[in-house]
Amino acid sequence: MPLAKCSACGREVSTQAASCPNCGHPVAKSGGSEFAMPKQVAGLLAILVVIGVVAFVIVGKQTSDPPTAQNPTTPPKPATQATPPKPPTQADLCRSDWTKCADNEQLVNNYRNWSDVQVDCQYAANERAKYGNPDWPWIPFGSFYAGNNYISSGIATAIETDAQFSNGFGAKVHSRVTCRYDLRAKRVMDVNISPR
Repeated sequence: MPLAKCSACGREVSTQAASCPNCGHPVAKSGGSEFAMPKQVAGLLAILVVIGVVAFVIVGKQTSDPPTAQNPTTPPKPATQATPPKPPTQADLCRSDWTKCADNEQLVNNYRNWSDVQVDCQYAANERAKYGNPDWPWIPFGSFYAGNNYISSGIATAIETDAQFSNGFGAKVHSRVTCRYDLRAKRVMDVNISPR
């Protein structure tokens, strides 16, 4: 049992006693009930602080969230107007259909199947080589005639000015290869190889 000194006579008295048994002076309680009250108040204050923090977080989150079915308090954002798609240009149309190209240059530069013309013409020229395999630039048949006759006639002329064909003595000779190609039938019509 805890003891305390009586403030009147100075004798030790139990903290549980209501008054000093020696002099009858009331004993000031320094233990149990005096400290129980402040602990209860501190516990209650701690609970209130936690509730306040939780409420603050919830209210703050609701004001920053986009509108949802669970959070209807935030007004919805206005819908943005979609820009209409741009109509295709002539070059766009030329990519998939050579008849839509404006001229020979647009056909050669934009038509996606022009590479078929280059490959087929190179293969046909290789077949016509008399001695060995010809040497070709990295991208063969890059030259063409100006105008728009490829579109009007359906016959394209692909030209390679830097091919090298072997002659009868094994030497490489710079040669010009002209290849006429039927765009409708998708086939080589003829190939002409001449030294430069």
